[in-house]
Formats: sequence, C-alpha cells, structure tokens
Amino acid sequence: MRAADVWAGGSAALAVSVQPTACDGTAVHGGAARNDDAGGGTHGTGQESGEQSGSRYRIVINIPAYRLSLFCGDELAKDYPIAVGKAVSPSRIGRCAIVHKAENPTWFPPDGGPPVPAGPNNPVGSRWMGLSWPGYGIHGTNNPASIGKAVSLGCIRMRDEDARELYDIVPIGTEVEFVYRTIEVSPGNEWPGFLGARITVHPDVYKRGTNTFENAVAALEAAMPQPAPNVDEETLRAIVAAARGKPEPVPWIPRVEVDGRALGAKAARIDASGNVLVSVRSVADALRFYVHWDPARRLAVIGGVLPVPCVVESGTAYVSVRDLQRVLFTMLVHWDPQSLVLAIDTRPQPSSSALSSSSSIVAPSLLFASPSETGCGGAPAPPPHVSVLAFPRAETGAPPSPPSAG
Repeated sequence: MRAADVWAGGSAALAVSVQPTACDGTAVHGGAARNDDAGGGTHGTGQESGEQSGSRYRIVINIPAYRLSLFCGDELAKDYPIAVGKAVSPSRIGRCAIVHKAENPTWFPPDGGPPVPAGPNNPVGSRWMGLSWPGYGIHGTNNPASIGKAVSLGCIRMRDEDARELYDIVPIGTEVEFVYRTIEVSPGNEWPGFLGARITVHPDVYKRGTNTFENAVAALEAAMPQPAPNVDEETLRAIVAAARGKPEPVPWIPRVEVDGRALGAKAARIDASGNVLVSVRSVADALRFYVHWDPARRLAVIGGVLPVPCVVESGTAYVSVRDLQRVLFTMLVHWDPQSLVLAIDTRPQPSSSALSSSSSIVAPSLLFASPSETGCGGAPAPPPHVSVLAFPRAETGAPPSPPSAG
C-alpha cells in the first residue's frame, strides 16, 4: 500500500510534503509536517533536528513480530515493542532511511480541527523520525496500550519513552528495513547445539499465507548447521498452526543407536521443556529385554533392573536419559546434545574409575546405580509390589506387554 492510498481515503491529508530521498541513507533537510498514523491528520514539528551522518546504526522492523530491532553494525543493540499498520493500511515492506527528526511535534487533525500541540493529548507522542517514504515515520504515542497491535495507518508507533531513547541514538541517514517474517529460528542459549534451537511462529497479521510447514522447515534449514536431525512433522505443524508468537523448542527427533545401529524414528523425542525422553519399548526390544509395567505408579522395570518413572503419551512409555543411564549401568549410555544422538554400547565397560577419567563420557557418575539403589548384593532391589520379569528373549517366550508400556 502506498502512503497516497491512505490520504486518498480521507483518513489523512498531507499538509506540507517531505522531499523523499533514495533509500541509501542520503538525508534531505527540511520538511515541516508529515502524515500521521494515529487516527489520521498531519503533524508539524516543534524543535527540529537536521544532523546528517553516515550512521553505524541500522533498524530492522519485523512487522508480524511487532518488534523494532536496533543494530550497531551486525550486533543487536536492543529490541523495542511496537505497533504496526492495520490490515487495511499495512506497513510497507522494503528499505528506506530516516530523513527527518522532530521533537514535540504538533498534530493536525484530519477533520480540520485545531492543531494539537505537544503534550499528553498528542497522539504521536514527543518524538518523530520521518522516513524517506513520504508520509511514513517512527514516532511515540500517548496510547501505550496500542503497542503490540496492528492499529496504525502504516507508521510505526513506539512507547513514548522508547521513542525518545531511539531518537537520541540514531542520526539522520540511518537505514530502516521493514520485513515480514512470521517464522523465526534462533540458536538459543539454554542448551548447546540443536537442542538449544527455538522456533517462533508469529500470527500472519496480513494474511499472506506465510505460516506453512514447508516454510518452517526452510527456516530451520537456513538457520541450523547441516545435516540437521529430522523433525517431528506432526508437532511442528501444530506449532505453526498455533502461531503463539513465542520461542518454542524445535521438535527434533533424536537419533538412538544401539551398538551403532539406529533404532526407529520414534525411539526418542524432546518435550516442551527441552528434556530428552526415550521410548522404553524401543530400547528394550533392541536389547532383547523384557519390560514390566506398574500402572499404579507408572514405573517400568527394564530387564529386571531398577524401576524407573515413565511419561506415557499416546500409548508409549518414555524415560529420561538420566534414568536410562541408571538402569543400563553395565553399558555405556552417551548423550550428545550437539548432534542429538543417544548411543548405547552393550559391550562390557571398564570399571567406574576408568570411566570417570574418560573424556568421551557424559556425566559418568550417572552410569551406575548407587548402593542404596542396588541393595547389598549389587543387584537392584525393586519394591515388593513390583513383579519383575527379566528373561533374555532368546531363552524364553515373551510375555504379553500392556498397551501402556508402548
């Protein structure tokens, strides 16, 4: 939408035109009034700024995120919440520059009413940063409740204190880029590697059809090192459809290997908190262990070893990596959060002292059950109400497993 479309609709009239510039940051001085987005009208200036500079700063405005990001070179300096154009008067996409700055502007109502001087009743706030697109600007507001919404006629509203702060930082000539990115991927800081990745899906405020599973996959491929783990398609589609506008863990599918052989795609998953959960049945089948399920306490006994708590979803029982390491204490269970690979080595392992000095082991102390867990004889002592069935599958036929043991 061109700014002229707004003016022609009668919602705003340009009183004094601003000379546009090329969107390369070249500033043009002068121009005393611009189109207002706060309900129409025009506004003039109080104290004006005419400095001109090759700015080290640049601004990126992501419309569906309602976010203005200030960069110093390639470094993010600060994010600011904003309000953007309505669907019927959307904010423009593209590059432009700040060409004019004004403090305490005067607002001219579109109905020809008396001008509104600077003060608490002025809908454009106390600061105006005019863009090289005639009629468009970044400004404050006297309605902070509108921030985080699509309510303007195309301009960018900021909380007035944020507009004053930005005004004091960026000079005329600062490049401004408007983008429309409903799907964003960030590496995250809480966890290393792929496990730390977060995907944010913003509402498609202008109904451009950008929120699709294919676009989400493309965003992941562009942001993450390749090759990347597979993703749970059903969960990712649900994230895209919900468009909650907040960072969420990427539903990667961890790879589970037993002696170098990969198990099925559903052998493990990552929950909403970033915890890795492993399918009891997948591991037990690969190791030829039986599983006994205690439905009352939601405990599983794998191969007659230590009972472990489970999370049951869609008929499948999952255990944490930590609990799996405790159960398989005679094996090497190694979780790599960088590659999302859980490797189980069934070969006999050296003593605990040798393991503790190995740089390839993650948290070696978790690989062994403590004496209080194993009992005097070294074998686990499960609660008396849990019947343990632990037979090598090659020797005895498999007893039926309850559906919930998954």
